[in-house]
Amino acid sequence: MGDRGSIRLSPIGALLVEAKAEGQDEYVRVLAKHLVRWQCSEHLRGLCILQKIKEMPGKDFVTTLDRLASRYWPSSSPSLMVGNLRRLLGYFELARLVALSNGQVILNEGQIAAARRVEQPPPTLHEFSEMVLKAYTKLAMSLQQRAVPIPLLERDVCRAFNGRLWHGAQFRDMLTKMPRETPDYVLLFMQPMMRESGGIRIGERYYYYLQIDKRM
Repeated sequence: MGDRGSIRLSPIGALLVEAKAEGQDEYVRVLAKHLVRWQCSEHLRGLCILQKIKEMPGKDFVTTLDRLASRYWPSSSPSLMVGNLRRLLGYFELARLVALSNGQVILNEGQIAAARRVEQPPPTLHEFSEMVLKAYTKLAMSLQQRAVPIPLLERDVCRAFNGRLWHGAQFRDMLTKMPRETPDYVLLFMQPMMRESGGIRIGERYYYYLQIDKRM
């Protein structure tokens, strides 16, 4: 027995407390690594929620809480199950393993891969820049607009590096280090009309969109 009033932490609890003391980004990484293992453990009866989301019909591993609940837990109360899923996936969103938006659930495959794999050297700035240009071109064509939301760009770039690049500070740090202007392109960071989460702060300004003008 410990001293009266003392709190005993589990090993993962202690790791999370230590990570939090180091900073939010280290906390997110430790939490992500824990959740990808824990979600398929006996404690959750092999729930494997990330795999269930991946196996849902749809494009780019995007589904909704309603569809997820009705497919895997059809005998449960829909409203109760959706509420339970929202609370559970809130932790996965904190770890940037998923994104939740208006009832939608979106897998962040790059973050999942990074959490599952042994630490690897991150991409060089050159590799990163090349991937940003490629991902931007695809997104701009898909969205039919030149200004691309930074969260979508982050998702696609991290996915392409398959575990070598973490969502959050690592992506944003490399994005801010990209040259703003080269003989090949010009980067234009743009502010949102309304406050949108998931953007990037550079100095005192907050940006949500990125436009890349390529030179001939």
